[in-house]
Amino acid sequence: MMKRTVGLSPALLVATCWLGFATCIAQTPADSRPRAVFPRSPMSGWLFSWQGSDGLWSFSILEWPLGRLPTLQEAQKDSLPGLNALKRKLASLPDGYRLGWMNQDTLEPEISQEKSRDQVSIPPPAMVEEVRRFAEAHHVKISGPWTALLFSWQDSEGVWNFSILEGPLGRGPTLQDVHKNCLQGLDQLRQKISSLRAGYELYWGAGQWVLGPKQPKGEKSGQLSIPPPAIMEEVKRFAEARHVEVFGPWAK
Repeated sequence: MMKRTVGLSPALLVATCWLGFATCIAQTPADSRPRAVFPRSPMSGWLFSWQGSDGLWSFSILEWPLGRLPTLQEAQKDSLPGLNALKRKLASLPDGYRLGWMNQDTLEPEISQEKSRDQVSIPPPAMVEEVRRFAEAHHVKISGPWTALLFSWQDSEGVWNFSILEGPLGRGPTLQDVHKNCLQGLDQLRQKISSLRAGYELYWGAGQWVLGPKQPKGEKSGQLSIPPPAIMEEVKRFAEARHVEVFGPWAK
């Protein structure tokens, strides 16, 4: 049976890379606690993995985001026991399908007290690479499990600075979040990229639209922006030479 092919638009690519990161904020009816709102797409999903007490790795795929962070029970509801079961599922997905491989931080925080043996975790690198290669051979793209967001801005002295957020915040990031671990100039960015493991993926979010809607009022300096094309290409070439892939930047 031939797999159906569906083209991937830039908008879907951006939405997919943010599956594990809260990009939009909404208020729940019951309280004012912000929750992540994720786009619902039939061509993207979440991939979860965990190791059972018998040492067997199991997997699950949530076919589309739930409009919130999933619970551990939801992540493990349709378990695929072992690599062979996962491969059969991957082979059944349509061409162009995109999966984000998620970790424990992607789940609702209320589950953090559950027993650690069954918590979501990432298999050894060799198994991760086997799954990624199999998926690629079946035209399925797996992002992660090692992903982060890359931001850039120009300071008042004209120096380009960068920041890498390596974990989900459960909300849209603020400028304070982005500036917290500032990498001043290209040299510090190169050092950070060199420290990332092979296979890491960076998603370059450029422009204020990638931040949460409620931002503190403040100075214009440090607002997110895109470097000149020469700098972007230099960053991508440097990362590629170290087997780190940079996607984007996207702006509007």
